[in-house]
Amino acid sequence: MKTINILGVNIHAITRNQAEKEIQAYLFDNKTRIIVTPGPEFLVRAHKNPDFKELLNRADLALADGSGLVFFSGGNIPERCSGADMIPTILKQLQHNSGKLGVILRDDGLSRADKLMHSLEKTNPGLHTKIVYKKSNETISKKILRDLTDFIPDVLLVALGSPQQEEWIFAHQQQFPQTKIMMGVGGALDYWSGAMRRAPRFMRNIGLEWLWRLIRQPRRLPRILNAVILFPLLVIAEKSHKKHYE
Repeated sequence: MKTINILGVNIHAITRNQAEKEIQAYLFDNKTRIIVTPGPEFLVRAHKNPDFKELLNRADLALADGSGLVFFSGGNIPERCSGADMIPTILKQLQHNSGKLGVILRDDGLSRADKLMHSLEKTNPGLHTKIVYKKSNETISKKILRDLTDFIPDVLLVALGSPQQEEWIFAHQQQFPQTKIMMGVGGALDYWSGAMRRAPRFMRNIGLEWLWRLIRQPRRLPRILNAVILFPLLVIAEKSHKKHYE
């Protein structure tokens, strides 16, 4: 698959439909695949943190979760592929193939296990699911981790926020040898649990989902500023630097 490098991070230049097909193929493979969904905030962080950049570049699939990435790819990335858009495909495939879903939530996050489980039972009845919590600034207890590994999830969705979720996934990948997909999903599950309403489709289509999030969660302002101001400035500076030395 073709990749586009933005601020040192390789992003797969594929459509949403191609991403869904790739994910479906992963579910029938015997290898653990790691999926990341970098948005502008990710790339700003990776620009400042070489270790985080390395993790993103080690992923098997890096999907562009942000209209800014699509825009600054110069037309090479065809469309945005968010984690929230990929989750329905994953759940549907697991349901149809009697697969198992594991979920790790932050104990101080918006989503609660009971609400999320109830929503999953409504949208994907019969899906075998195990949800555990991770306390802030603490490692998951050995018992909880053992319960999760013994469950042998086909897909493990890690909703700890970035960069914690990516760091956790790569640190524990070897403990889930039979898991097909490990994916950091940030707050995407908040939409499924009912804890947060997603932006209307027309706002997503014109690249204004960030504005909806800011209205709903004003505390996100520093992160939004990174995405809509600092990210473009860094990309423009990088392009100017490359052009200067061509």
